[in-house]
Amino acid sequence: MEGRSIEVREDRQTGGQVPNNSGGARGGRKNQSSNENGQQGGGEEEELPPSMTLFVTNLDWKSTDDDLFQHFSQAGSTPISATVQKNESTHRSKGWGLVTYNTTDEADAARIQLNSTDLDSRKIRIRFDKGR
Repeated sequence: MEGRSIEVREDRQTGGQVPNNSGGARGGRKNQSSNENGQQGGGEEEELPPSMTLFVTNLDWKSTDDDLFQHFSQAGSTPISATVQKNESTHRSKGWGLVTYNTTDEADAARIQLNSTDLDSRKIRIRFDKGR
């Protein structure tokens, strides 16, 4: 898509049951709809239980681990790690990353403070990571 490979995975819930199109490979959104450009929108983010790891989406393709780390350090606590996820064969960004803190309280404070803020000219979206 637009010169980039996309990876599609089937999302399975516990017990091997296939969900009823209510989310993507990492939890996704509820009640999604597509606009005329094929972009998904609407609906609400799936509420996940608090964790020490945050799932950050809508990253600029050029954002680095250091950019992510510095941005999340602004939230009052220094993260343990911040990693932009990359395609194993091309080493290009997948457009999302993971940021881990020492406690769920630190992660939650960062999530609240930094959700919908600009990082490298992109408005990032943050939620707790599923299963971490």
